[in-house]
Amino acid sequence: MKTTKKLLAFLLVLVMAVSAMASCTPKPSGEVTIVIAGEDVVKYVVDTEKIENCENPVDVLEYLKVNEGLNYSMDGTMISTIGELANDFSASKYICIYTSVVSDFDVSEWASTVEYDGKTLTSSRFGLDEMTITNGAIIYFTVISYA
Repeated sequence: MKTTKKLLAFLLVLVMAVSAMASCTPKPSGEVTIVIAGEDVVKYVVDTEKIENCENPVDVLEYLKVNEGLNYSMDGTMISTIGELANDFSASKYICIYTSVVSDFDVSEWASTVEYDGKTLTSSRFGLDEMTITNGAIIYFTVISYA
């Protein structure tokens, strides 16, 4: 009976440990490039190892806000300003996010692309808080017109 209880306790601990590891998203390692393309192009290269909880581009922007003085604001999950860029719905202009991360590409008929540093970036199908951070990722912000 004692052996059975010990075995069951061991199996319970093992299942809990495996479940905990499976539920954790691994922290991305490497560099992420944030590009703000307005009148001037501003580029930040961030080592994700320096960010305590780096799960998405919002975490990278928060790091840049604290450590580099980057100004940005969000309206819910939509970015409303970043650097010198701002949404202006009265002029039919909004901030568009492009990415190099294939799993975040917009695959709809409204997808658009932009060239940056020899790479073709595609508009993101997700908001910032749902986008993926990978080593070498480029997240590119610019204002586009939908009129």
